Amino acid sequence: MVAAALGAFLAHDSFVLGQDSAPGDIPVNVGLPERRLLIQRAGETVAEFTVEIADTTETQRIGLMGRTELPWDRGMLFIWDSPFRVSMWMKNTLIPLDFIFVREDGRIAWITHNVPPCPPVGDCPGYGSPVPVSMVLEIGGGLSQELGLRIGDRLVLHDDE
Repeated sequence: MVAAALGAFLAHDSFVLGQDSAPGDIPVNVGLPERRLLIQRAGETVAEFTVEIADTTETQRIGLMGRTELPWDRGMLFIWDSPFRVSMWMKNTLIPLDFIFVREDGRIAWITHNVPPCPPVGDCPGYGSPVPVSMVLEIGGGLSQELGLRIGDRLVLHDDE
């Protein structure tokens, strides 16, 4: 469903973890740990993904840059040790993504749907959570609406099997 993602960057307060890159210089995350992630409501699973874990400054800086596709059942989960008001942006991105902002207890706090790629020139806006979160799940643009995901749904991250 999702064809390509060339970057989601993070801003923590005034410290920006992303940087501009020339298209030929775009790094790609490879070999990240993968986990199974369920999204549940009232104990019932409403969605399931295989997610790559971005839990270091470098893997978060690179995010989904340089990808030629993102299958509908895949995503990237950004994890921080302490909750804060995360702001995401998509410099050098070719396709829309959904940003699912997740509280420390695993509940969805906010969803930003169908975030468009940044224009090739000009400002690249940030999209933030209205409350502190400790995780952000990135999936294909429009998929959270298609699956009926809602604020309050719970993410359950399974250990490697």
